[in-house]
Order: sequence, then C-alpha cells, then structure tokens
Amino acid sequence: MNKVITIFIKGETYNPMYKWNSVEEFNEALKSNTNIPAQNSIVVEAYVDDNFIDAGNTFDITVQKLKLIFGLE
Repeated sequence: MNKVITIFIKGETYNPMYKWNSVEEFNEALKSNTNIPAQNSIVVEAYVDDNFIDAGNTFDITVQKLKLIFGLE
C-alpha cells in the first residue's frame, strides 16, 4: 500500500506543494537531492495520506520526523 506524502512550503506569493506517491519515491528523492525543497525552507503543512504530520518547522526537521515514521535511515 502506497503512502502519499504531501508537503507545502512557505513561499512569497503562494505556497508550493511537493508530492511523492510512495515512501520509496520520497526516499529516492532525498538520496538524489531532486524534487525536494531547500533544507531551511519552512513547512506550512505536511501530510501522509490525509494525516497531518507537521507544520511550522524547517524541511530538515520535518524530514527527520518522516524518517522516524517510516523507519528510514
């Protein structure tokens, strides 16, 4: 079963959204450093499927939380 990971990043005029359709896709994006926001970007909202995970932290802190949830290294 795939987990959809959605993260909204604080922007100047709008909040860009990043979306990954599975944990594997998210992990590969982190490893290759592609299709991810800057580590110091502020996360407006982060979701796994429709479950609220985090808000107001940097992307780096949110990633650490997601790694704990999914058991990633």
